[in-house]
Amino acid sequence: MALEKSITIDGKEVRFRASAVTPVIYSTLFPNRDFFRDLMALESMNERISNDEEGTAESASEPVQNFTAAEYSVFMRVMYTYAYQALNTSPFMNQAQREFRERYPDEWTWLDDFSQFSMLEILPLVTELWGSNAKELAKAKNQRPAPPEK
Repeated sequence: MALEKSITIDGKEVRFRASAVTPVIYSTLFPNRDFFRDLMALESMNERISNDEEGTAESASEPVQNFTAAEYSVFMRVMYTYAYQALNTSPFMNQAQREFRERYPDEWTWLDDFSQFSMLEILPLVTELWGSNAKELAKAKNQRPAPPEK
């Protein structure tokens, strides 16, 4: 089951979508990148934000706003993938997705469409989208246990 979420970024409503096919789409859009490894990096960033908000950050001299360029790139790739995926409910490319890729050939071109946004506000929403999707995927389809083998 796919999960969708709309997030307001720089005054624009942006739809995001995650499903079981997201890792495949991610590796198609970003060859040689591992969706799950990048997702773990996002979770780590999200944890740093949570710790900072709770006042338990490891070092007060290193606020969470000091994300590395590599971390920022991961964040942008995942957001770009979710936005791209939200344009179609099928794993096959449609016209809206073709137009999206023509207008925004990469995540940086897409990002340039926004004048500003708070990564600290959006990151938890983006990581929550996959987390909610993973919970849905993990639910057993048959709630009754299989009969014992004879």
